[in-house]
Amino acid sequence: MDIQTVLRNMLSHHETKISGQLSFKPGQIFYGTVQKLFPNQHAEIQVGAHKMMAKLEVPLVSGNGYWLQVTSGEVETRLKLLTSGTDSVLKDNGTQVLLKQLSLPDDKKNQVLARFLMNEQIPLSKEEMRRASQFLKQTGDIDGALNTIKLMKEKQMPMNEEVFRSLMTVGKESSTNQLIQSLQTALTSESEISSSGKEILTLLNSWQKESLTQRGHQLFREILQATGEQSAPAQKMIMQSLLQKLNISSGSIDQRIIELAIQKLGLYAKFMQSGTEVAPIPNELQSFVQSLSVAEKEAIQQLVATAEKQYKGEAALQQLKQSLQRTGLFYEGEIFQERSRDILESLKPLLVKYVQETSSTAVNGSRDNAEQLLMRFNGQQLLSFENGPVQQILYEIPIQLGKYQTELTMQWEGKRTSDGQIDPDFCRIIFYLELEHLKETVVEMQVQNRVVTVNIINESPGIKPIAESLVPTLKTGLEQMKYQLSAVHFKQPETNIKQPTKKGYYQSQHSYTGVDIRI
Repeated sequence: MDIQTVLRNMLSHHETKISGQLSFKPGQIFYGTVQKLFPNQHAEIQVGAHKMMAKLEVPLVSGNGYWLQVTSGEVETRLKLLTSGTDSVLKDNGTQVLLKQLSLPDDKKNQVLARFLMNEQIPLSKEEMRRASQFLKQTGDIDGALNTIKLMKEKQMPMNEEVFRSLMTVGKESSTNQLIQSLQTALTSESEISSSGKEILTLLNSWQKESLTQRGHQLFREILQATGEQSAPAQKMIMQSLLQKLNISSGSIDQRIIELAIQKLGLYAKFMQSGTEVAPIPNELQSFVQSLSVAEKEAIQQLVATAEKQYKGEAALQQLKQSLQRTGLFYEGEIFQERSRDILESLKPLLVKYVQETSSTAVNGSRDNAEQLLMRFNGQQLLSFENGPVQQILYEIPIQLGKYQTELTMQWEGKRTSDGQIDPDFCRIIFYLELEHLKETVVEMQVQNRVVTVNIINESPGIKPIAESLVPTLKTGLEQMKYQLSAVHFKQPETNIKQPTKKGYYQSQHSYTGVDIRI
């Protein structure tokens, strides 16, 4: 599941209108219903599922609903009436009266905003309501904007444009990897690129080169192994011929030639995976590809497939760490902890520098792409928050699984330890992945006193027999880390799971059906 779907579920699945004890600040406006009247103009007001005692400035009618404004909240809560009339009239026309009192245009978007605040019992000050009105004018996604405003208020985020745009950007369809590619294309096409733009482009190009080098190195190692004595004579002959065409003779130790061979193999692997029937052959590969026989091409293709199958846990963990470092999602924390040595090797701080130094009229949309990507990173941080002793961290990083480029969205939940980290003995970790063949896959890991339960949610009926053979390996690996595997559950996703009115399947253990494997 991509991060925008996660966000939409987070925004839409708040079961409690206002959590915890009611607490209002002077100036805030909300819609409440008078439940009971008491002497001295005191009344019991219901706001959502909560009730509060307050002193009214004017007499009101029990059972009616009103738009109210907090005038004082120090000793006792005092409320001022903003609209008047019976409950039925207020529900039809109260939004118009409210908008008039706030000097806001009585248009469709503002009416929707007022009704949303009334139904959700969200308290906002006059200034916050004006800002919320401006937010709705900036977007065509009204539902997304309203839910974002609700989330900002519930999580006590600043009601400003930067926070709103960052959260909205996280919910857009474009993935992090797509935004990175768009930025790279825009920067490459610029005739005059700024110094900070050059730094970003150099960083992105180095990532691609590093990826090609890793592929080429793996292929080169496979070719050398295939020339060993254990290989069949025919295979050994093909591999030796390949080495010769890479200008590597028997016993060659010229490091420069080896590096060129590795780069060529990496580029050829990428070329093969892009589809040789439609993709043009890169210039630097023309002579090499033309010199290959059919048997040699098939041998390389087989080596590429073998290398993909050997993608194991250590390599995956290394790639995750590398992706987090490359994106620089948490670079502000590294500055705070004085671990800023490699900050300029990360993308986010370079984006901050580029956006600050570049005019908003930059050609080819490079600044817009950079700003969108930066806001997406910021939005992920905003969705990582603390709720009392419980901490939630949510982020998305681009990863490459063999030839398949995708994003991994991770959600961590758990209590904080004394040093501010998530307690590894009691936590919940959820992985959202879009895989090449299995498609949308969710892996949920629940840890209770170092006892691990794993839920694998995927609609493919064949995933259980394929994964079942890997469970003993998983159990052994966890035991080596002092964890105990309790069970692995394979489950089908709930029907119509992406509908915003349904509870997200990662939020409930009771939304699935499936078969358990007990260990």
